[in-house]
Amino acid sequence: MRGRIRVLFGRIGLGGRARLAARIDLPGMLGFAVSMTVLVVFLTDLPHIAWIPLLVLAAAAPPTVAWELRRPAPSSDFRRPAHAPTEPRK
Repeated sequence: MRGRIRVLFGRIGLGGRARLAARIDLPGMLGFAVSMTVLVVFLTDLPHIAWIPLLVLAAAAPPTVAWELRRPAPSSDFRRPAHAPTEPRK
């Protein structure tokens, strides 16, 4: 068993773990999860305006978008919709 663990984790190595950790966008994922969760909570109470989820959304969404726009490989790519080709209007 110990040999299998060494083989599994030995291949990654210390430098490999650092590269893997650099590729995972944990702050972006957490910010997106918080933003979407409070958006759903806000929308489920829509006939009545729930101010706390709206304030949390207003506080969490802009830093998340700014963080994702600065990342070379973001978990949520907000640049893609901005650069998507548009169809000509008929």
